[in-house]
Amino acid sequence: MTAFPGRNVLVTGAAGGIGRRMALKAAERGATVIAWDIDADRLDVLVKEIEEIAPGRGHSYVCNVTDAEVVADTARRVLAEVGPVDVLILNAGVINGKLIGDLSDDDIRRTFDVNVLGLYWVSRAFLPTMTERRSGHIVTIASAAGLLGVVRQVDYSASKHAAIGFGESLRVELKRSAPDIRTTLVCPYYINTGMFDGVRSKMAWLCRSSKRRTSPTR
Repeated sequence: MTAFPGRNVLVTGAAGGIGRRMALKAAERGATVIAWDIDADRLDVLVKEIEEIAPGRGHSYVCNVTDAEVVADTARRVLAEVGPVDVLILNAGVINGKLIGDLSDDDIRRTFDVNVLGLYWVSRAFLPTMTERRSGHIVTIASAAGLLGVVRQVDYSASKHAAIGFGESLRVELKRSAPDIRTTLVCPYYINTGMFDGVRSKMAWLCRSSKRRTSPTR
């Protein structure tokens, strides 16, 4: 893995859940953190927490990863104001937790816009600079739900299957076209981030053994 001290680490979906935890841990380990999210208020809180850990090393940008033009513009601002991104953590994600018949068209589109297409828009915004510098690390946060189907997650699970395909294909592609850029694909199991409550699984390896069932993250 890429060492964090002195590196610029960008985390999408950083205002809450494991995105927030990763941002804080990166700061603790010596990184300058660039936090992206659509929630400006929570981003402000996060940056204040980062500043307590590492003064001057917290930066926030309100960015909707579903909008390719907004992503490209925000990426240009980051490169101009903070500098090249060394580690890009693609973490932004949403979940509906509904049966397929209860999902609206907008629900389904939003899931794939954030969980899948956002991966492309953000990666393409920073890959040219990484390729030019012959240095970089792209981390795709998928999910254990991308390895098997889950009730009330027909849209989410499918989107995370796609995220796994994205991460695996990106690894193979960059190995040939930009071998100096590293990739990591992460499939978290059930983690209590407040993303949603009350989930149950027959797969014991997906859940920590505790009286209180944990909820799945990205």
